[in-house]
Amino acid sequence: MSRATFNWVLAQTEDHKEFTTVGNKKEGRPQASVVHQLMALSKHIGTEGAGSNSQNQRQMFGIGRGTADVHRNRVMRAILKLRPTCHNWPDEEERKKLSKRVMKKTGFPNVVGIADGTLFPLAFEPETENAHDCKGRKNTHTLTVMIICDCD
Repeated sequence: MSRATFNWVLAQTEDHKEFTTVGNKKEGRPQASVVHQLMALSKHIGTEGAGSNSQNQRQMFGIGRGTADVHRNRVMRAILKLRPTCHNWPDEEERKKLSKRVMKKTGFPNVVGIADGTLFPLAFEPETENAHDCKGRKNTHTLTVMIICDCD
């Protein structure tokens, strides 16, 4: 993740209520800074989950075994609240604008978005009875994802 992307995610999530409460309590012990918690999640994702509770991560962030999970879950709940603004389909007017830009750049008419699929490798076999559904064509456990973006 680039620094700019990290800062964007931080700016979008830092005021989320997840970071102002502890559990269901209105007040409680102070949390680690949002940037600290987001960095812990980034390390977890960047090491494919293998570094999430390792001694290396505990030393790097000065946290205990369970705290890494608390940080990860808290940040993920805040990120998932961005869905309505980040996961949307453009309205008719925006689709027309996008289509014109794609036509100008590529020569393809009536294109709104570009789609591509990718595999995200999983560090571990999922602990579910449907784990076989996550086995990819290369016989490893993966998540298959389809991503659609505009031409920019």
